[in-house]
Amino acid sequence: MEVKGKNNIRHLLVIETLEGKINRESLETLGFALSFHDKIDDCALLIAGAEITESAASLAEDRGLDVVVFDDSRFRYPNGDLLAAALVETIKKYNVASVVLLHTITGVHAASRAAATAGMACITAVESVIREGESTVFQRCLQYGKIRASIELQEDKFILTVLTGSFAAPEPGDFRKKPGTVYDEKTGRSASYSPRSVERAESSRSLEEAEVIVSAGRGIGKEENLEMIRDVAKIFSRSAVGSSRPLCDLGWLPYGHQVGSTGKTVSPKLYMACGISGASQHLAGMKSSQIIVAVNRDPNAAIFSVADYGVVEDLTVFLPLLADKYREGNWLKK
Repeated sequence: MEVKGKNNIRHLLVIETLEGKINRESLETLGFALSFHDKIDDCALLIAGAEITESAASLAEDRGLDVVVFDDSRFRYPNGDLLAAALVETIKKYNVASVVLLHTITGVHAASRAAATAGMACITAVESVIREGESTVFQRCLQYGKIRASIELQEDKFILTVLTGSFAAPEPGDFRKKPGTVYDEKTGRSASYSPRSVERAESSRSLEEAEVIVSAGRGIGKEENLEMIRDVAKIFSRSAVGSSRPLCDLGWLPYGHQVGSTGKTVSPKLYMACGISGASQHLAGMKSSQIIVAVNRDPNAAIFSVADYGVVEDLTVFLPLLADKYREGNWLKK
């Protein structure tokens, strides 16, 4: 392992960590790089974590990219404030032109703070990139997926967050064969907060392993209507109840049930979206499902754009009828 200094890094891809382990979903930033940059050799990785240097060296060898490492116990748990400080220091020291992070709570926090401090443009939740002549246009969704915005930057220096699931993480063989170099850095900055622990929800594992997921959104109206969701989920074996983020924020379901860019990414055989509008953040977590059924009384809901089957009806009417029909005729196999 070679650890030394470097003068210039053109493009920086940020890899998140948790408890000294690399977040594999963060490797999707490399997928963005392959689709956007003409020369991948201009890119380097930034990894901030606790006791992370050995993993960083392994990644540098596997991917053939240089890696800037902040090995610090303060990065044991996600800390967007401290990550932003590390980004600003790296941008200034290595003359970085662009930074790409995954669209997570930590990524968005760090991106916005670092962009404001370094004086760089910032776009969050990027889903796709289109080249129009000499111009590059970034696309993202607004208004819960009902509007798609196309954004063209007027400057070369920018920070982006890319939506989970939008750019597939590449295989090691997609990069150059020559091992990269590890550049060891330290930050003397202090953060305004310090995470002490992370708790994992008990239900998150069953959500990822379920063959059928019945998910609820804000359209269910009230917490008591979750019983309808559970009732339909019971129709199927190996099923689980999912949720959009608003329901978890309301405390109606634990965050372990959340599907989306800041929750779980799932790909069940059947995904039923009940009362879910179809915000891009939610779609990122479930759009690879084999069959998607959407139940929403709004015929213009964005969720119908990815659904294989759509039911335009009030879910409080449709779901009880579905459950009753099953109980009457047992027309689905358990």
